[in-house]
Amino acid sequence: MVAPELPVSELVKRIAQTGHRKFLVVSDHHLNGVITLADLTGFLNQNGFRGDWQKATSKH
Repeated sequence: MVAPELPVSELVKRIAQTGHRKFLVVSDHHLNGVITLADLTGFLNQNGFRGDWQKATSKH
């Protein structure tokens, strides 16, 4: 589960650390939605992410 205000960079790290591709978005014990790896990559691609995906998702 992740909070709606979790920064994108932290979500990328969490995906890399856990290997999970889907997270429930929860606020005050209420399900707001689901964010997937596909959602995240689409968002980053549309918003001009031009970084190194391996570096961005590094577990180090």
